[in-house]
Amino acid sequence: MTAPLQSVPLFQTSHAPVGAWASLVFGTPGRGVCIRNDTAGTALEADLLIALRRGNQVSAFPFVRSPGDFPDWQFLSPAAIARGLSACTDEYAAPGITFRLLAPHAALPNPKRAGNLQFATAPGILMELQIDNTGSDDPATAFLGLALPPAASAPPLRPVDWTSKTLCGIAHGGQWILAAPAIKNETATLQTRALASALATPEMPLDPSATAGGIVIKIPPRSSRTIPLVFAWYAHGPVTQGIDARCMYTNYFPRMEAVANFLLQNAARVRESCDGFDSRAFAACADPHKFRILAQALRSYDASTQVVESPNPPASATPHGPAAAGPAAFFASIDPVDHRRNPLDTIADRLPWDLFRNPWVVRNLFDLATTHYAYYDRLRFPDTAAGVGGDLIPTGISFARDLGCGSAYAPGSIPAQQADPAARSAFDAAGASPGWSGGRYSTEVLLNSIYMLTGYALLAQDTPWAKTRLPFARELLAGLENRDHPDPNQRTGILKADSALADGPEQTSFAGESPLLANAHGSLSVALKTFCANLLLTTYFQNNNDLHSADYSYAFARKTAAAIAAAFNPETQSLPANLLSPGNSPALVLAALEPLALPTWLGLTSTLAEYFPELYSVLSAHVQTCIKPAPQGCFDAAAPALRLINTAAPNAPERIIPVLFVLERLFQINPETQFPGLWKSLADSLERPAAHLPINLQSLAAALYLKPAAV
Repeated sequence: MTAPLQSVPLFQTSHAPVGAWASLVFGTPGRGVCIRNDTAGTALEADLLIALRRGNQVSAFPFVRSPGDFPDWQFLSPAAIARGLSACTDEYAAPGITFRLLAPHAALPNPKRAGNLQFATAPGILMELQIDNTGSDDPATAFLGLALPPAASAPPLRPVDWTSKTLCGIAHGGQWILAAPAIKNETATLQTRALASALATPEMPLDPSATAGGIVIKIPPRSSRTIPLVFAWYAHGPVTQGIDARCMYTNYFPRMEAVANFLLQNAARVRESCDGFDSRAFAACADPHKFRILAQALRSYDASTQVVESPNPPASATPHGPAAAGPAAFFASIDPVDHRRNPLDTIADRLPWDLFRNPWVVRNLFDLATTHYAYYDRLRFPDTAAGVGGDLIPTGISFARDLGCGSAYAPGSIPAQQADPAARSAFDAAGASPGWSGGRYSTEVLLNSIYMLTGYALLAQDTPWAKTRLPFARELLAGLENRDHPDPNQRTGILKADSALADGPEQTSFAGESPLLANAHGSLSVALKTFCANLLLTTYFQNNNDLHSADYSYAFARKTAAAIAAAFNPETQSLPANLLSPGNSPALVLAALEPLALPTWLGLTSTLAEYFPELYSVLSAHVQTCIKPAPQGCFDAAAPALRLINTAAPNAPERIIPVLFVLERLFQINPETQFPGLWKSLADSLERPAAHLPINLQSLAAALYLKPAAV
């Protein structure tokens, strides 16, 4: 079954290979195209020129910033363009001309096992320009190219013909290339200051000083042509700092012309890969609006990813090594807004996709975090200024909030010194400005690290790795227990402590959404995540024959479940936003269900009603109260939208995706009937016409619908 293309409007969309940290962003009339090569530190806005000439008329797609710069061209109206989108294909069709971009979201296998990542990491995207001239007795001329602003002339455009015998097109120094196969009397390079007149001439001029150029395609009368094209990026030499590394693709491609040739030669493989993944994704996620969200999220995620290789990775700065010896590969996802490198406080949103498509990525990030960014945290409890008994309490292992910024890796952990017996992350130690102090998010990061470890161990069938991480898992469990209370006899299952590195109360990843969701200790969301983390640890310990630790994590899960159930208010039929201060707000918090998404996706909550009946009962009642119409509940039928909190206006639509998954899969609530129009509204809200930045990567939670996994 070939997945159908979903009809969508024109809006800004990223098109990117996996692991190159580069993208093309276009799709809105009048906005042109943004050519991003973030690995090289460049972003260039230009006009994307897709035109068809018949006789004396030139019709063109409207992806230019100033149509007046092309007075002889007739730009198509949005209504004249039929756009179709799938997970891997983005198609723009108008009478006689279709432009198509193909992105297979190639899987990234473990480099040490797979050996060859050439196809997976090729830093380019395959495109097709299809011209139908079967109804005309006149020849047609098609053009695909770019017009750069004069300020972008350094380095200038150059004809690809000068460096390749098999390609035609244009390139921008050594950073990117737009190319097609050089076919005599069919395709040719055009670089000129006068595009309109040049398209009418039989000979294609080459003016290397011109800032506009591209590929001309000749189509005889009564015929059609589909021409494959490639847009590829390249970055030479070291591209990261802190951990000095170069792009993985440089192992396979000496320059970008080699990338273009490789993708053109493997065009059939790219199409087959796209068709296969589209069919698989559509079969699992057939709802057209969920599919639209997934299609956008995958493209934005690809645009934020980087795969590099370090010839001499630094030695482990923590006691949790050893670090990789010899050449080592590293995966990174860089947040498109604040540029944080591998943000661990939000990684849970990406785990379903990475575990589904690229499990090695999760292992790679966890290993880097444990060997370079782990530290032994100390705690303060809110009941005293300095902690229980007047001293800071050792808690166990924790991690920096993220592993760097932009192209730079943070220095990593500082080895323990006599004056400071608890080693800590240099990133946290330097985090004076709000938002960069990892200690403020250490509870969230600790819980996410458990999601990473157990998620990979339960799905990847990597038994040797899973067994060697048992000591880490025990330390993570000890860290959770100590955040409840250092005295085992006083533990209630609710995390109450703040990191000594935080400059105030610890926060959750919801901190920017509402003050009611900000504080970590006592948070209903954190309590449910604590329960889920212990559920994951219990399964992991059992699978690896550590029954002693499994007993401890299961006992912790039962304490947390009992504490949540005890906080239920039978009068309001709801749970409080904060279990430690239940009377502070009557608000209904639907967002608290988010942590249940990954365990539900893994199949671990299928027996929740059997083994934790009281918890399941109060959660079910809380859900039934929350899904009522606002303001009594969280459903805003007028928008339509589902609020994270019933008293707050709808915001952060991507954060509601895992909640909808939990409602559907765990509580058997059909969102299509319970919340009419909601999925369409969510998809529409993410189709942003003006922004050159990708959509929020948390929308990647739509990958939860790809695989109803079971452990």
